[in-house]
Amino acid sequence: MSSINLQRYYWRQKKGAIFSTLQKIKLLKLKNLGCNKIRKPSRIEKSKIYGYKNNHKYNVVIMKVQKSVNKKKARKGKIFGKNKNHGTLKRKKNINLLSKATSRTLKKFKSMKVMGVYWINEDKQYRYYEIILVK
Repeated sequence: MSSINLQRYYWRQKKGAIFSTLQKIKLLKLKNLGCNKIRKPSRIEKSKIYGYKNNHKYNVVIMKVQKSVNKKKARKGKIFGKNKNHGTLKRKKNINLLSKATSRTLKKFKSMKVMGVYWINEDKQYRYYEIILVK
């Protein structure tokens, strides 16, 4: 088995012991990053699918997006009675976290175009994505 096939195999078995320990170690490194450029993608096999090459034209960015509680703002900021009747809680998201991550990176790197986005890791508060950009 080649190294890329091994990586694919471990990413598909997310509940395995090897994968979970690697993810925990990676999470500790990612926690202090907001939106950072990195030299190499962490998932090489996934980035190759999106067309990543090791050139100066390609950049890889890790983006951290907060998982938010989707509350609708109450009318005039007041809720009379129980809020379950007003539809303020348990609302569906209009924009998913992946598209939030891409829009934030495009605001920061304006001259670039997005080639691909994929999930890396998540914890209770944040979800981490890796974004491949091209000049």
